[in-house]
Amino acid sequence: MTKNYLKPGKGHVFITHGSITTLTCDAIGISAASWLFQGFKEPILKWVRDPAVANEIYTKINRSRYSNIEPSVFLKLGYKNLPPEVPFMWLLNGDTTHSPKSSKEFYAGVVEDYVKKSVKYVRKYPPKNKREKHLICVPVFGIGFVGGSNLSGEITKCVLEILYHYTNTYNIDFALVAREEEVFEAALATRRSMDINLSFPEDDLPRELVQDCEQLIRSAKQGSLVLFFGAGCSLSAGLPSWGALLSKIANKCSMSDEEIEDLKKLNFLDQACVLERRLGGHEELSNVIVEELDVSYHSIIHQLMQALPADHAITTNYDQLYENACAATWNECSVIPYNILPDRRNLLKLHGCITHPEDIVLTRENYQTYADRRQALAGMVESALLTKHMLFLGFSMNDRNFHSIAATVKKVYSSINTGTKTFGTCIQIIKNPLMEEIWDDSVHIVNMKGHIRSPTGSDFASGGRGLEILLDYIVQESRTTTTHLLNPTFFSLLTEDQRCLSLSIKLLMRTLRASNSDQNEAFFKLKKILKEKYGDSFDYYRDNNIPSMSIIKEMLEQECELDE
Repeated sequence: MTKNYLKPGKGHVFITHGSITTLTCDAIGISAASWLFQGFKEPILKWVRDPAVANEIYTKINRSRYSNIEPSVFLKLGYKNLPPEVPFMWLLNGDTTHSPKSSKEFYAGVVEDYVKKSVKYVRKYPPKNKREKHLICVPVFGIGFVGGSNLSGEITKCVLEILYHYTNTYNIDFALVAREEEVFEAALATRRSMDINLSFPEDDLPRELVQDCEQLIRSAKQGSLVLFFGAGCSLSAGLPSWGALLSKIANKCSMSDEEIEDLKKLNFLDQACVLERRLGGHEELSNVIVEELDVSYHSIIHQLMQALPADHAITTNYDQLYENACAATWNECSVIPYNILPDRRNLLKLHGCITHPEDIVLTRENYQTYADRRQALAGMVESALLTKHMLFLGFSMNDRNFHSIAATVKKVYSSINTGTKTFGTCIQIIKNPLMEEIWDDSVHIVNMKGHIRSPTGSDFASGGRGLEILLDYIVQESRTTTTHLLNPTFFSLLTEDQRCLSLSIKLLMRTLRASNSDQNEAFFKLKKILKEKYGDSFDYYRDNNIPSMSIIKEMLEQECELDE
């Protein structure tokens, strides 16, 4: 009898922005039109590293032709023969040629069919990466190449309703993954209009946690939030912990069982020193680390972190999971000190990166020379912290990196006597009262599992999922969600006030255009402000794609009851 890994309970609906093909999860649905018409062969190679297997999949899909694709083509290759990090994949057929249904009903039906089929398969296997619940990724299907773009708002709302229905039916989490930013913000705005007890039930998000994070939300809205994340965030993508990574390297050194047990008695810095000598030097150790951490995907934690309105991030991690998440939104981040790009969010990598193995800081000797080599970078951290609020993620309160950084920042604050007592917030999975006592005057501690003192593996899994839900809430409440307001395909989702605003802006653009103000300096300044606020929709609807002045005026009077 096949084992069923689903337990009683309810799931959560996440809303994320980026490419669905690079998010680690249990199942993903991909539009067959996008796959075939754009030649999406790369996504297969991100998961299936063997080019021969990837080519077999792609050839089989192409041979079947677009209108005859079966949703489970990929599964026929055999799940057990694929690497454990590879999700189930379905191709969603968007050919409406022979469908008697309306476009909205048809696309909603495809999504619902995918949800049912994916649940049927994933329940046979445990959740990936030791996650507490399965995670199924769902695209906003039908608004791109397959013909429903004029119904973007209605389809987005319909897909959300389907997902909320099935979170009550199955104890599975769903992630609605929006490829375009305006679709993402439209989905967030739709969920924000829902009852919080439906979108974020108290069982998933205790209200005391919401209150604990009010400062974070305010800082994010004000543009003063800085992310600082550690190795704990990488576990959600299936990468090894420090201890597991060192154990893997020890096995590659052909160490005996007795030697490995002796090795585990040392702290991590000294373990790394022993392994470096066994491998023949820093270069050899760094290359092994690169081999273990070099992946092309990312986790939902990283996708949520990049969705926060935070222009600055700092990490002690070597991996590129955060960079992968940013690249999945077609907005590559600037990586300091390696790849500095203008007008992009910044990621400061304090301990090196797998793209530059020679810079990786791991052994005790590396840490001792770290201060001299990285003094300029440390100065950047200190200067940024004086006017920002830090969000620490993926650190334990007894983490050496956390202690070093927090002590430095605390020293800076005390030296300038700013009067600010707390410089950051640290979200912890498990409560540690004694460590909280040490840092309570400097760092606000938020505990996901506040009552637990002796955690088990399931407690960490539950706390990790709780952190994901909390970040999902912070993203929703901190983003302004305006990029979809000028797009008429989302008009049905707007409130009365938003419709008035949308039409007023279009009237302003029509007036400016009619008055030949393109050479006016004030016009260019206004255009820049509108472009920053409303994204690509501003350029598209600024010219010939907006209604006439008489129609706009009539709609404004209708929507807002304005006098002529």
